[in-house]
Amino acid sequence: GTGDLKLQASNDIFLLDGSGNVMIEASEGGSVDLFHNGSKKFETTSTGVTISNNLTLGSTSATGLLSLPNNGEIALFNTNDDSKFTIRNGGASLNTLIIELNDGTDALTIASDGDATFVGDVSLADSKKILLGNSSDLEIYHDGSNSYIQDTGTGGLRITSDVLRILDT
Repeated sequence: GTGDLKLQASNDIFLLDGSGNVMIEASEGGSVDLFHNGSKKFETTSTGVTISNNLTLGSTSATGLLSLPNNGEIALFNTNDDSKFTIRNGGASLNTLIIELNDGTDALTIASDGDATFVGDVSLADSKKILLGNSSDLEIYHDGSNSYIQDTGTGGLRITSDVLRILDT
């Protein structure tokens, strides 16, 4: 037929499958819960929603999108020890990606021009390289035994300083 289907009850409302398993539970004055094979997957709360297990945006062949309001941030928590890190949009024009640690330190900032600022050390495994230049013309790496600064492009390798010291430890 046509028209609306309205359910009204003096208590909770349940939608069950053919085997009697709860698919939707709407509690009067409370949450609305969605179930899959008898397992609660989605619950509304007074402060938002709770999702059990995974949240997939899009599909394996599509790109999902999570939109946040202006100045939105994503805080990822470990419920076992209350540690978190936050991914937020920052900068004067809200065009800077910032990853913030639990203590409020901005650990990584990536500006809209691609410049990245790290607060701490950058560690790479043996034989992994720092590559500089459009064609990776300058390489800095350690192979597990020796350390290398290798210029593989055109032009020379220039080291300039007011005082230059090369030391043998």
